[in-house]
Amino acid sequence: MSDQEIKIVLAGIEASLKRLEEKLEELTSDTKELKSATYNPVDGLYAMIARQDADISTLRAQLGTYSKALWIAGSTIIGLVAKTIIELV
Repeated sequence: MSDQEIKIVLAGIEASLKRLEEKLEELTSDTKELKSATYNPVDGLYAMIARQDADISTLRAQLGTYSKALWIAGSTIIGLVAKTIIELV
Protein backbone atom coordinates (compact mmCIF):
# COMPACT_ATOMS: atom_id res chain seq x y z
CA MET A 1 0.00 0.00 0.00
CA SER A 2 1.38 3.38 -0.93
CA ASP A 3 1.48 6.48 1.22
CA GLN A 4 -1.28 8.04 -0.88
CA GLU A 5 -3.63 5.09 -0.31
CA ILE A 6 -2.92 5.11 3.42
CA LYS A 7 -3.69 8.85 3.58
CA ILE A 8 -6.99 8.28 1.75
CA VAL A 9 -7.98 5.46 4.12
CA LEU A 10 -7.00 7.55 7.17
CA ALA A 11 -8.98 10.52 5.83
CA GLY A 12 -12.02 8.26 5.44
CA ILE A 13 -11.59 6.95 8.98
CA GLU A 14 -11.21 10.50 10.28
CA ALA A 15 -14.39 11.60 8.51
CA SER A 16 -16.26 8.60 9.91
CA LEU A 17 -15.04 9.39 13.43
CA LYS A 18 -16.18 13.01 13.10
CA ARG A 19 -19.67 11.88 11.99
CA LEU A 20 -19.75 9.41 14.86
CA GLU A 21 -18.78 12.16 17.30
CA GLU A 22 -21.54 14.43 15.95
CA LYS A 23 -24.10 11.66 16.28
CA LEU A 24 -22.92 10.95 19.83
CA GLU A 25 -23.34 14.62 20.77
CA GLU A 26 -26.81 14.60 19.23
CA LEU A 27 -27.71 11.46 21.16
CA THR A 28 -26.42 13.00 24.38
CA SER A 29 -28.50 16.12 23.78
CA ASP A 30 -31.62 14.05 23.06
CA THR A 31 -31.06 12.00 26.20
CA LYS A 32 -30.80 15.16 28.31
CA GLU A 33 -34.06 16.45 26.80
CA LEU A 34 -35.81 13.16 27.54
CA LYS A 35 -34.58 13.18 31.13
CA SER A 36 -35.76 16.73 31.55
CA ALA A 37 -39.16 15.93 30.04
CA THR A 38 -39.53 12.91 32.29
CA TYR A 39 -38.09 13.97 35.63
CA ASN A 40 -38.72 17.73 35.70
CA PRO A 41 -40.56 18.32 39.00
CA VAL A 42 -42.84 20.99 37.52
CA ASP A 43 -43.59 19.94 33.93
CA GLY A 44 -42.20 16.42 33.77
CA LEU A 45 -44.06 13.24 32.98
CA TYR A 46 -43.98 12.04 36.59
CA ALA A 47 -45.31 15.40 37.80
CA MET A 48 -48.19 15.24 35.30
CA ILE A 49 -49.07 11.71 36.42
CA ALA A 50 -49.03 12.79 40.07
CA ARG A 51 -51.34 15.73 39.27
CA GLN A 52 -53.72 13.46 37.37
CA ASP A 53 -53.77 10.99 40.25
CA ALA A 54 -54.65 13.84 42.61
CA ASP A 55 -57.37 15.02 40.23
CA ILE A 56 -58.81 11.51 40.00
CA SER A 57 -58.87 11.22 43.80
CA THR A 58 -60.68 14.56 44.03
CA LEU A 59 -63.21 13.49 41.41
CA ARG A 60 -63.85 10.21 43.22
CA ALA A 61 -64.48 12.09 46.47
CA GLN A 62 -66.88 14.44 44.68
CA LEU A 63 -68.65 11.51 43.08
CA GLY A 64 -69.16 9.96 46.51
CA THR A 65 -70.60 13.23 47.80
CA TYR A 66 -72.95 13.57 44.83
CA SER A 67 -74.02 9.97 45.17
CA LYS A 68 -74.93 10.51 48.82
CA ALA A 69 -76.83 13.67 47.96
CA LEU A 70 -78.79 11.85 45.24
CA TRP A 71 -79.69 9.03 47.63
CA ILE A 72 -80.88 11.56 50.22
CA ALA A 73 -82.93 13.47 47.65
CA GLY A 74 -84.39 10.26 46.20
CA SER A 75 -85.27 8.93 49.64
CA THR A 76 -86.91 12.23 50.55
CA ILE A 77 -88.99 12.25 47.38
CA ILE A 78 -90.05 8.63 47.90
CA GLY A 79 -90.95 9.43 51.52
CA LEU A 80 -93.00 12.46 50.51
CA VAL A 81 -94.81 10.48 47.81
CA ALA A 82 -95.54 7.68 50.29
CA LYS A 83 -96.81 10.20 52.88
CA THR A 84 -99.05 11.85 50.29
CA ILE A 85 -100.49 8.49 49.23
CA ILE A 86 -101.12 7.48 52.85
CA GLU A 87 -102.83 10.80 53.60
CA LEU A 88 -105.04 10.45 50.52
CA VAL A 89 -106.15 6.99 51.50
